[in-house]
Amino acid sequence: DGKKILILGESEVKLSRKKLTRFLKRAERIKHYEGAKECLLLAITHMTHPKIEEYARQKGIKVYYSYEF
Repeated sequence: DGKKILILGESEVKLSRKKLTRFLKRAERIKHYEGAKECLLLAITHMTHPKIEEYARQKGIKVYYSYEF
């Protein structure tokens, strides 16, 4: 549709709430700087606790496991 989408990603061996919170803060700064209206947030990990994965999804971060690639 000709829309510009900013794609931001985080890669960690093991995701944690602290790492995701830090990523969200950085993403907001970058999104603001770039003037992006739409942003796709990705987290790629080897493993994480199901509660952390749910937290990420609630915050709008798509979680992928490294073995899925």
